[in-house]
Formats: sequence, C-alpha cells, structure tokens
Amino acid sequence: MKKFLALLIALMCAFPFALAKEADPLCVPGEAFTPVSQLHVDMHLEDFSAFVAEDSSLRFRGTMQANEPLLRVEAKCYDLRTLELFGEYTWTAPEGEEDVYSLDLYPMRRALFPQRRASEYRVVITAHSAYGSCTAFDQRIFIAGELVAPANMNADCVFDCAEDRIWVWSDGRDWSGWGNEEGEESMTVTLPQGRAAEGISINWQIMPSYARIASFDSSGSLCSEILIDDTTFTPLHAWYPLPEKAASFTVSIPENDGFISELLVVEQEKRADSVQIWRETADKWDLMLVSTHQDDEHLFFGGMIPHTVAQGKEIGLVYMVNCGRERYSEALNGLWAAGMDNYPVFIGMRDGIIDTKSAAYKYWGGEEPVVQALVEQIRRYKPEVVLTHDFEGEYDNNQHKVVAECTAKAVELAADPAYHPASAQEYGVWQAKKLYIHLYEENEINFDWDQSIEGFGSLTGYDISRIAYSFHRSQQRWVRYSLGLSHDPYRFGLYYTAVGPDTRNGDLFQNIAP
Repeated sequence: MKKFLALLIALMCAFPFALAKEADPLCVPGEAFTPVSQLHVDMHLEDFSAFVAEDSSLRFRGTMQANEPLLRVEAKCYDLRTLELFGEYTWTAPEGEEDVYSLDLYPMRRALFPQRRASEYRVVITAHSAYGSCTAFDQRIFIAGELVAPANMNADCVFDCAEDRIWVWSDGRDWSGWGNEEGEESMTVTLPQGRAAEGISINWQIMPSYARIASFDSSGSLCSEILIDDTTFTPLHAWYPLPEKAASFTVSIPENDGFISELLVVEQEKRADSVQIWRETADKWDLMLVSTHQDDEHLFFGGMIPHTVAQGKEIGLVYMVNCGRERYSEALNGLWAAGMDNYPVFIGMRDGIIDTKSAAYKYWGGEEPVVQALVEQIRRYKPEVVLTHDFEGEYDNNQHKVVAECTAKAVELAADPAYHPASAQEYGVWQAKKLYIHLYEENEINFDWDQSIEGFGSLTGYDISRIAYSFHRSQQRWVRYSLGLSHDPYRFGLYYTAVGPDTRNGDLFQNIAP
C-alpha cells in the first residue's frame, strides 16, 4: 500500500553521502534522466534539513565529490502539489578548467527555492562528466505552513452555482464552500474543452445522508452516476473518479443536508500524491492503535504508523474522542502523510479538560460504555496486536488514563462470549495476541525512530511523525513536536501476551504467524 507520500521529505540531517545510482524517472511530465555510466558522486551534507518549520530558514549546504571531472551539474526542484517545476540551477565547468571534482551546493539554494512557499518538494541533482551522467541527489523537502491545494483545473472550469468564486473550492478552509442551503439542489461543473478530468476530490464539511454525482458527455448524455447514502463508504476526504469522456458533472444534495468545503477537479494524469484516496476500513487488522485525540498517534506513538506500513502490515487506528470537524480533517491529512490509507475509526466520545480520572470516567458515562465500544472494535477488526496510551496518561491526561485502562480490559473481555453478547453474535469473539502500553516499564520494547524506515527513502520515523503532526495546524500553538520528552514515543511495554515473551527488541509481531 505504499503511496509515498504526498508530503514526505527525506534525508536525515546526518545523512553522510548518497552514492550515485541509476536515475529513476521523476513522475513529472516531460522530464527524463540519463542512466548512470562510469560516473560516481558522493554528497557530503554539512547543514541540511528536509523538514522546515514555517518560522525557520531552509538549510542546504554541502559539497559533492565526483570520481571523474564534472562538466555540468543540473539541479531541479519540483512542487509535488502543483506538479510544476519550482526552481532550477545549472552549473557548467568554466572554460579551460577540466579537473573540477568538487562542487559547493550552497549557491543552488536560492535558485531551487526562489520563494518561500509552504508545500512539498522534490529536489533532483544530476551530474554529468565525459563518461556519463547520474543522479547524485534525489530527496523530498517539506516546508510547513498553509499548503497550497493539490494540482487541479478549477480555474479553467465553469461552476454553475450561486457561489462561483473559484478560491472557495481550494482555499483550505472548512467553513467556506457550497451546500444546498437555499433550495439550490445541484451544482453543475463544466470542464474546459478538450481536457479530461481523472476525478473529483471532495472534502465534506457536513456528510450528506444522500448525494448524487452524475457526469455527462459533450452531447449531454449520462456517462456515470455515483450515489452516496448511509449504506456507502463515504470518507470525509473523498475521491470520485470520472470517465474520460465526461464533459461536465453535477453534484446534487438535498436541502440543508451536506456541505462541501473543498472540491478539486483533477486533470487526467495530473493527480498529485497529496490527493487522498482512502480504502474502506479493512476487515482484518494486524495492529490496532487506540488514540484518544486526533494528534496523539504522532505525539506519543512516534513513527509507529509508517513503521508498520513499511512492514506490509495492516494498521487500523481508533480515535476515541471527537475533537471537532477541523481536527478530523487534520487527522486524515496527517495519516495520509504517514503512509496510511486504511480509513480510521472515529468513536466520537466527548472531549474535555478533566481534573481527575474518576471525573473522566463519569464524563463518558462510566467504564462500561468505553469498554464496550473498544470490545466491539476488537471483535470487528480482529487485531493481532493492540497498542495504546500510558496508564499514567503521558502528561497526566485523565482521558488518556481511562483509554489505557479500558483498552486493557477490552482486550480481555473481547474473548469472552458472555460479555456483550450482541457484538459477539455479530462479529464473533476475538483474543488479541499482544497488548502494548506506552511507557509501561515491564517487558519493555524500544523503537529507534532516528533510523530510516524501509520504503520511505531516507526518512526516519522521527521525520515522518514530525511531518505528520505538522498537519495538525490547530494544535501548533499548543504543542511543538519534539522527541526526548518524559513521554517519549519510543518506549512501550508488553502488558499482555498470549504467544510468549519478546526477545527481539522493536518487533511488535514477534511470535505471531504471518
């Protein structure tokens, strides 16, 4: 499932060198690179950051060393959201100098990033000698902030509705958009002549109980029809494909029943990786991660999501608390950035600042509703391993404490047919093989999130979790992502096992048959 990654940036700050290799074709139309011949290049990065916070400067300093005299070096930076060439730099050996083996990288920075724009980028540096060419550097760089919308052709479409300002559909704001609030049952979008759309990306502010998306060819004949109701899988961030012959489409929503905050029309063969295409929640999970709030999965569980994805395991995420529509959207953005496309489960319990653990239980109606909700999820998705919060609530958060305690009880009770027989009859009973608790001091297991994760280039678990958390824009003023705190995300303990103790550190799935 590795769709990597709308946003991801790579290269650990201490990455010592990149041995030149055969150049992979870049997924940008019109660009190709010459395969490696006898030329080899090492990159020595003295000061480099693949993740740049909005209040810090871009660092790009170092040298490249070649085994043959360099004749030309080309550097290009692509914006992975707009799919455009953002900046480029070319160095050519001065006339008469035929023995240049080393090149300073610093002058490239201004040319590659002519403006400081929050987005996701890919930088490719290609070196040329008399003996051939090779890709010396190929990395992703992420600049945090208000990201531009993914590549779309909204500006060239005609929106036939009361709200026809194009920016409304791609301004990134949940509260602007379109809904049938005054009897305007449908909105028609006409595509530019001669250009086909691959599909429509819709972010639902309010999920409709019923909606219809119909496409039509140039003669007005119906091409396709998508019906949305309470029986269909409808993620908040949804993708609806269109047939190539579609010349227009209509979105219909009953009055006061549904609201679209973002609608992007994506041109054929120009869909950016940041356009989310979620799978319906998988029936069987290898790992269930139980997170209280939308953002805890990155703050306290570190690189667990991309680590599990890279292993080819099915990871499922259960959010206990409803933190509001904006944070649901932030959660999906962060999970997508971390490589996850299995749609999460939102339980929807009330959020609040609770002074004591007993008050937190009372706030949610007692222990029983919490345990029952978790038992149902365990029985439904049958995880091999369950992982959740610290019993002490990480930073003494009482909702975290309740979730940890109730998860431990739910793992035990999910295997008991006498407990909540209705869900046992619907899904069957299930015994998870292991339960890990964050910061639990017995049978400790440690993860090194400073190491690169296979399948994510040279991104480390720390890089990925930091990037994913940056999508939780509403929380940036409260918490800045940092490892090494007292509630660090690489220490867990094996609280329960049905398959024996762990002997290999960092392996959640030890003793579990593939």
